[in-house]
Amino acid sequence: MTAAVEANAADVLAYFRRRANPTEDAADLLAQTLLTVWRRVADLPTDETRARMWMFGVARRVLANYERGKMRHSDLAAKLRHTLITDRSKSDNDPADEHTDIWAAVATLPAVQRELVLLVHGDGFTVTEAASLMSASKSTTRSRYATALQSLRTVLHDYAPMATE
Repeated sequence: MTAAVEANAADVLAYFRRRANPTEDAADLLAQTLLTVWRRVADLPTDETRARMWMFGVARRVLANYERGKMRHSDLAAKLRHTLITDRSKSDNDPADEHTDIWAAVATLPAVQRELVLLVHGDGFTVTEAASLMSASKSTTRSRYATALQSLRTVLHDYAPMATE
């Protein structure tokens, strides 16, 4: 196996570099090919020419799996995009549209506080559950949440429209 790999690895890598998009994936494809060769070493022909052909056959199948995976990912992304667009057009009152001042205020929070507020108010978790998700202690999370709410009150007070007389 070592001789076959040493003799052909550079050519298999070049094969992937010409075909993979992005080309940075070529190294991963080579690694997957070498792993398959190692797992199926008993099937590796002893003749140099046949071993080369066999390795390129493995590489071709690895590349085909890679391309199928990219297609599945692309198809799933397109379906999700379509679902999100369809669902958004169906909902007449999206909370994000109604409360742009609140979401703008949330965006001003530091990243940890913003994530905490979004977990609690956007995703419906309790502060305790959010603490667990964020790998933080409950007391620290409660303190951060209180600070975030106070910051929001301050920012939203500044956003409050002037009362007309």
